[in-house]
Amino acid sequence: MNLALFDFDGTITKKDSWHDFMDFVSKKHRLTGLKMLLFLPIIILDAIGFNPKGKFTELFLMFCFKGWKKEYFDELAKSYAETKLEKLIRQNALEQINKHKINGDKIVVVTASLDSWISDWCKKNEIELISSILEVNEGLITGKLIGEICSGEGKVKRIQEKYDLDDYETVYAYGDTSGDKAMLELADIAYYRWEKQAS
Repeated sequence: MNLALFDFDGTITKKDSWHDFMDFVSKKHRLTGLKMLLFLPIIILDAIGFNPKGKFTELFLMFCFKGWKKEYFDELAKSYAETKLEKLIRQNALEQINKHKINGDKIVVVTASLDSWISDWCKKNEIELISSILEVNEGLITGKLIGEICSGEGKVKRIQEKYDLDDYETVYAYGDTSGDKAMLELADIAYYRWEKQAS
């Protein structure tokens, strides 16, 4: 069996689902939208892959969502996933995923985004998921992540914790930002922005 590791945002999707989700939330919560404007420089740095150990993400989560009920946050995430997410999916990504399915490969999405709006899509498409995880205390969002963000070396660590790469004949990896490069280096066959990389 082979292993196929896919980044989600910008690789499977046409644009970053995290920022698209925040736009969705801001339309329902004007205050959150105003907070997003204050954090615009951090959002831009995060989008280009500069987010050391997820500290920017945690600052953003604490500023916007600390104290929110996790149940309500998940309801918003589910609504976003049902109404918006499918429109972001790249056709070529689906075709490549289906090729791996036909080949009998194990397929895993490895993403810095939260499972809240991605998990149902992965289940629907029979794909395993490794993601960043929100810390919750007594049902309320703390604004922190459990462990480090699933980006850069964090992706490698989470992959190696869950899978023994020696069990797979060939490891494929697909990514599109500097936050994916450590994962791509794990692979026997790597694609960066859908271009096959030299071995």
